[in-house]
Amino acid sequence: SELGHSVDYMAYPTGTYNLHIAQMVKDAGYKAAFTIKYGVVDQGSNIYALERVPVFRTEDTNKSFKERLHYVPVFERFGWTKS
Repeated sequence: SELGHSVDYMAYPTGTYNLHIAQMVKDAGYKAAFTIKYGVVDQGSNIYALERVPVFRTEDTNKSFKERLHYVPVFERFGWTKS
């Protein structure tokens, strides 16, 4: 109500969540929630534990973000993100 519009998505503070917290988020009416787990969202993703690729401010923020998007498949091959 403070924002003047509905909020449909949330990010877990510090990325910390468990099944109980995810259920509370769902029960509160959110459509989805984000963790800090590195990865790309796909059909196998839990909508209350969505992966993300972070954006960091650098000399060339857009370039470094695009590079990280391309690294995700490599990380998945090594088991560093969801498979």
